[in-house]
Amino acid sequence: TIYLVITEIIKMAYRFIKVGTFSHVFPMPFFFLCIPALIMYFINNDKIKNIARVFLCSGSLMGGSLYIFIPNGSIDKYPLYHVNSIHGLSFHFIMVVIGFTLLFKKMYVPKLKDFKYYFMFMGTFSVIALICNYYSGGNALFFGNDSGIPFLKEVIEKSHLLHVIIVFLGESVLLFFIFYAIYSLIMNIKIKYLIRKEELQKS
Repeated sequence: TIYLVITEIIKMAYRFIKVGTFSHVFPMPFFFLCIPALIMYFINNDKIKNIARVFLCSGSLMGGSLYIFIPNGSIDKYPLYHVNSIHGLSFHFIMVVIGFTLLFKKMYVPKLKDFKYYFMFMGTFSVIALICNYYSGGNALFFGNDSGIPFLKEVIEKSHLLHVIIVFLGESVLLFFIFYAIYSLIMNIKIKYLIRKEELQKS
């Protein structure tokens, strides 16, 4: 948490010196939500802590994994050894490590009913992102423009509202259920393997 917060502040300060516009200094991409989630995790309140756990193990873990396996953002613009690329990779790697740590240590066990906490978290920051975009013309949580995705480019040309709805549903609904489906599949395979192993030992 300390590393993520400090490096993000340094990046924002550097952007302010170089550019000075709010939309560049505080772009609020999806991975940024890992920071408020981690801060929430340290608050001594079970409900707030649980909301943070749900996001860190679902949206944050999925977002970090997608960045690592399908590189985009800084890696597309800078060489791998550039400070922005190193920051992007290390940030997302930490997101993945945190998510897996909470899952493997059973500090959080995913449940379908936890979707309401994920949606609550994402809904709150989606409203903040829309307000930021309205006043800055930025692309917080990818609501502002197509982010270089051909499908979204076609959508936003027809309707910006439809673009916002699609991105919101993708980030705030679809991502959680994809995570839960993958988790359930892995757990089912694990259970079947353990049952099979026990049967073989008995025989």
